[in-house]
Amino acid sequence: MRYIIKSIYPVQERRSFTDREAELAMLARNRERILDGSGKNICFLGLRRIGKSLILKEYISREKDEHILPVYMDLERLDTTPEFFAVQYVGQILRWFLDDVDVIPYLDINGLVKKVADTNSNTAVETVHSIFDELNKAKPNQRLLLELAFVFPERFANEQDIHIILMLDEFQRIHEIDNFPQIHDIIGLLRSIIQTQSRTHYVVAGSAIRMLEKVFGEADSPFFAQFRVQRVAYFEKKATFDLAQKITGISDPKVLGKIHDLTFGHPYYIYSICERLNELGEMNVNGARKAFALEALLKTHL
Repeated sequence: MRYIIKSIYPVQERRSFTDREAELAMLARNRERILDGSGKNICFLGLRRIGKSLILKEYISREKDEHILPVYMDLERLDTTPEFFAVQYVGQILRWFLDDVDVIPYLDINGLVKKVADTNSNTAVETVHSIFDELNKAKPNQRLLLELAFVFPERFANEQDIHIILMLDEFQRIHEIDNFPQIHDIIGLLRSIIQTQSRTHYVVAGSAIRMLEKVFGEADSPFFAQFRVQRVAYFEKKATFDLAQKITGISDPKVLGKIHDLTFGHPYYIYSICERLNELGEMNVNGARKAFALEALLKTHL
């Protein structure tokens, strides 16, 4: 397992990972298609904290093929100013390639210029120095900077003879780049580049469901029919039981059933109630009710 995935996907999260076998199987099948040249782009939609990020991280933790470079980016942690976004987008790809747990050097252009020497890649050096030169102009061309960033993974993958899977979490944030006057249509720009790529593949996830349904599902959208859209749903009862048992050790089906009923199978709330149950030490149906009430009260007052 790569060091970098360990730094963003702690042991406790890995141990409590439950179910989502259908989503992981989809990614695994798509990986095989990527290697034979018929891979698809995928979009996972679901409520916040439903487990989309964990699916991406779990997949990466299982990926061992040296010809596949998975790159996880949480767009909520990237600056959506075009100048910074371009640097950090390229920086994250190089960080995953170098398997570096230290994120700081990849967040600004000066750090990236120093780091790129470690890649032994002419493509990386050329791209980073082109971004550096553009940023030093009195008025940088923001669209050009984004184009340099978006074409980079394909050029880099061709040079390294690998496939890159970009896993872009909270994808809806990319729309914030449209707030800058030189851009206007970030989705159109990205679409024009994606359609030319064969070694760069995309798995995106987002919680702004209606917005992303429009982006990927409406006929007038640049991304229409370009991504397979998969909903990430609540847990079925069996998955709720499995997760609750991992956290609490409870095996009583009445208690586990009550946890499922109270949470509707939402993984985040299952986890919260079970952690509260552990604190209360009252491992019965009444304890589950108390844990739920305490969690609801706490969140009401936050």
